[in-house]
Amino acid sequence: MFKAIIVTILLFPAISQAVSARVLIDEKSLTQEVKGSFQLVCKKSFKGIRNLCPFTAGTFNSGLWKLQILEDRLRVIHQSTQRWQDFPGQYFSLKGKISFKGKEISRLDLLKNNKEIDWVVHLPVDHYLYGVMGSEVPLSWPLNTLKAQAIASRTYFLFKRAQSTSHYDVRSDILDQVFSIEAQHHKKILKAVDETHGMVMVDRKSKKIFPTYFHSDCGGHTSPESKVWRKPAALNKAVKDPYCLSAKKNNWSFALDKQKLMSVLHKTFLLPKDTELVDVLPRLKAGKRAHIVDFLFSDNILKRISANELRKILGFGKLKSTNFKVENRWNEIVFSGRGFGHGVGMCQWGAQRWARKGKSFKFILNHYYPQARLKKIDSQQMKKSQAHAAL
Repeated sequence: MFKAIIVTILLFPAISQAVSARVLIDEKSLTQEVKGSFQLVCKKSFKGIRNLCPFTAGTFNSGLWKLQILEDRLRVIHQSTQRWQDFPGQYFSLKGKISFKGKEISRLDLLKNNKEIDWVVHLPVDHYLYGVMGSEVPLSWPLNTLKAQAIASRTYFLFKRAQSTSHYDVRSDILDQVFSIEAQHHKKILKAVDETHGMVMVDRKSKKIFPTYFHSDCGGHTSPESKVWRKPAALNKAVKDPYCLSAKKNNWSFALDKQKLMSVLHKTFLLPKDTELVDVLPRLKAGKRAHIVDFLFSDNILKRISANELRKILGFGKLKSTNFKVENRWNEIVFSGRGFGHGVGMCQWGAQRWARKGKSFKFILNHYYPQARLKKIDSQQMKKSQAHAAL
């Protein structure tokens, strides 16, 4: 055990005056490493007021540190000397000049939430976008596709940040937009993000931040937001995509053994033990996408679930979209469809195909978000931006 020796009061400058993004990057790890110097704040909860760490004990000079979450405390270990010090609490925040997984950040938050351990990094929005771009779209795609993605991702972040009441703004997985802090910042990604700096999409009528959802492949027609998530005030409408409609590789099929499917359905619907599956009936909207799926069981039992929820249960990578039909074979259920993703907003493969036809990023955004328009805002506007505030 050790106590940090303070010679002078250290001031830790933020890495940028830009708007900061709080990104949840890990929910499982009990340990992580950071490099640099930082001030540690310890609290009983995220919204706690009292700092349980004395200033002198919670100040750490430059070095390589291991952070280890224990039952009711955080252990900070100096990697060179293996000396350690424990700090009480459930929520911890490291502020200073920190390097995490090879990238410079301004802050790292840790929250022990029941059995989960949330690790949240703070970094400028455009630096966050660098890590999103390399995960969401291939570098080989046209620059105009990457620019459209950068603007959609920036706007999506601002929309999510305005809604957040938690200790983070966005997740780093497919439930928001995929982000890798370890991703290499290729010059093409830097160009796409930097040349669209401050550009966002706003609603044409209200001037509010627009919910710029996006997905991999629409299969020829995007989905209305109101049908996918049952939002009565949803803004994203359906649009046609001729290039995706003609793409043969959009087709997919997924066969699932009936016994395995019944095992999942028993848990989902809490069915009687001897219940058997009779049929699966997707309810199609205008012959395109399923928005509801009915399951007919023995004894005339009928259960209903949204098509998007069914994708979540069976696996987004297996039931790739809600644009599917069902074939009931003697020992298996076969889903066959087109596209990949929820289908709302911008189609990434469609954006790539439009760009290859010579269309600009502005054209692409206007096509997929016809209810929105492009607007450039400065840092102060971005800091104040809320989903309910006009820009």
